[in-house]
Amino acid sequence: MPPELKLVLSEWDSSYADARPAQPDSRVSDTLTAREREVLATISQGFTNKRIARILEISPETVKSHVKNIFLKLTVSTRAEAVSRAASLGLL
Repeated sequence: MPPELKLVLSEWDSSYADARPAQPDSRVSDTLTAREREVLATISQGFTNKRIARILEISPETVKSHVKNIFLKLTVSTRAEAVSRAASLGLL
């Protein structure tokens, strides 16, 4: 490869390094509890917290707590992001 081309590619790589998507951290899946995974699975089906509570036979407040923990562990802020991130990690 000509030295000029190497220089251009090197500069391009350093310029756009921050633009590349971050690789998901597969260790996240190890930190989700079994119950959080169940909640996440029901979230992926589009159920509300109230419906998830009925399905899993827990209180809506407990569901809310699990959802909050899932969001923190997956570093997301919406249910759609949580489902997308979980899918990319192979959790769903």
